Amino acid sequence: MIAHHPSGLGLAVELGVLGALVLGFGGLWVRERRRRLDRSRRLARMRE
Repeated sequence: MIAHHPSGLGLAVELGVLGALVLGFGGLWVRERRRRLDRSRRLARMRE
């Protein structure tokens, strides 16, 4: 993956794109997880 980027700029761009993808998917995952946790807490409260 890195071998075809002899220049520092190309490497920086690739790392930036990878970082953006990781942050994007991570943000979606966290948001979805929070929503599920919130829903399960609400259901637990209803049962009490």
